[in-house]
Amino acid sequence: SSGLSVPWVMDAVGVTPPVSLTTAQALNPASYAGWDFGNDWMTIGSSRPFLRSEFFRPLGATDVFLIGSSHQLAYIGMNSQTLWGNYRMVSDIRANEFTNAGMFGTAGWRPIGIADPNNRFLGTFNGDGHVINGLRINLPYSDNVGLFGFVNITANISNLGITNASVLGHLNVGILAGSNVGTIRATYATGTAAGYDNIGGLVGYNIGNDTLNGGGWGTIQQSYSNATVSFNSWDGNPKPFFSYGLLVGRNGDDGGHDALIADSYTLGGITTNVGISTTGAIAGTNYGRIETSYATGGNGMANSHGLVDNAMSGGSVYASYYNAEKISVSSWSEGTARTTAQMYDLDNMWTNYAGFDFANIWAPPNQVGQGGGITTAHLHGLYALDHVVFVNLAGATMTYGDAQPNFSGSVSGLRENDAAAPVPLIRDVGYGWSANATTAAGSAFSVSAGGGRATSLDGSDYRFVYVNATGTVAQRAITVPSAGPMLPCRWCGRCVTWPMSRCRNLLTASPDSSHSLP
Repeated sequence: SSGLSVPWVMDAVGVTPPVSLTTAQALNPASYAGWDFGNDWMTIGSSRPFLRSEFFRPLGATDVFLIGSSHQLAYIGMNSQTLWGNYRMVSDIRANEFTNAGMFGTAGWRPIGIADPNNRFLGTFNGDGHVINGLRINLPYSDNVGLFGFVNITANISNLGITNASVLGHLNVGILAGSNVGTIRATYATGTAAGYDNIGGLVGYNIGNDTLNGGGWGTIQQSYSNATVSFNSWDGNPKPFFSYGLLVGRNGDDGGHDALIADSYTLGGITTNVGISTTGAIAGTNYGRIETSYATGGNGMANSHGLVDNAMSGGSVYASYYNAEKISVSSWSEGTARTTAQMYDLDNMWTNYAGFDFANIWAPPNQVGQGGGITTAHLHGLYALDHVVFVNLAGATMTYGDAQPNFSGSVSGLRENDAAAPVPLIRDVGYGWSANATTAAGSAFSVSAGGGRATSLDGSDYRFVYVNATGTVAQRAITVPSAGPMLPCRWCGRCVTWPMSRCRNLLTASPDSSHSLP
């Protein structure tokens, strides 16, 4: 600020002028002369340099890496050792820098783990309820493309959302994972997934028999997708038989029928440029099992086969449903048809969605006005991913003389972390009823609840859904006590009568001739 000129500083320090690099040069460690890649810097595959100090290192085999940035997320795929690690997110992540000419060049994000059995993801990844936003992948000639490329049999991915994603690959393409033979639970994805075959909104290929790794199959539970899937190929020619699904492209294998999709759903149904193929509302091709799941359908779902486009021998669909007003079925269908009104109906959900577990897994739906006067309609959700508390009074009973109806008032829905909070999070739930001890048998009674509040540890307010109860007051059984033992008549000794009662023989029209009054 003094305005003095100190030209000798440049000479004394020996500053090297900056060097301009092309994208290709920036992805080559040799371009960084004088940088210490052994201690200070590192690359992950073909990437620009990352600082080693950015990453949390565990002290033991059971320790957990904390992931709070996109660079730390990329670190998981650095080598075969990091692919074995245990990871937990501590904040939401914006993946926008992995776009265009970002850290991995024009290809965008580099999938974590590849199909080579020695370089798959084998560890655990707990998103802890956080979201990765803006994922971009541009690998049109590569297989097993997604945030995770190949999820191995020992791996577990949970509690994670991916939003606003754009994922392009060749075979086995999904926003969360290209191929899965591990366990995926409580995850969701929005955005687009495109490729040539086995393309899914969440997972491209849920494997039924992992022959490269000694067997095993993929499991997807309590997850959903609201994504667009589309065809893409460098030659522009679609196959005569290929697999597009809004949740999973291909589920299982011929001879591998254990691949499982359970308690999951898809929203919308937009598919583009799929040529001669149609799209399964849950899976494009199914050799495995689909259980207790549903799909709403939408644009691009005409001439479909319900939840599955290609139903293969050995595959099964159990207690699963689709919106027949949005998904038009050609000749046969997988799943049970429901109307839009039925999909939103709270009062009849146990019938419309037989097999669903509303106590532990599924948050109930509601039409406008149901559930305690809720002003907005909702489809089924998942307790693991949504903020819904369900207060269920169904099954209440009352008997004449009871001071109030008998009801359990079961409460479901707190997310895993909230259920383990040191203090109860649900408060102010109030109950009321319309009958008392003097209400006559045969009269109607009702029980209702309301006023509940709960705020998640992440700051989100829970939505309360109430199922109230009505019934009829039952009669109370009356027990008449015994008046005492029956004794021989003290007058005649022959008839049996109540003590202190008159002799029956004396009351007859023709008394016994041998009987006389005392």
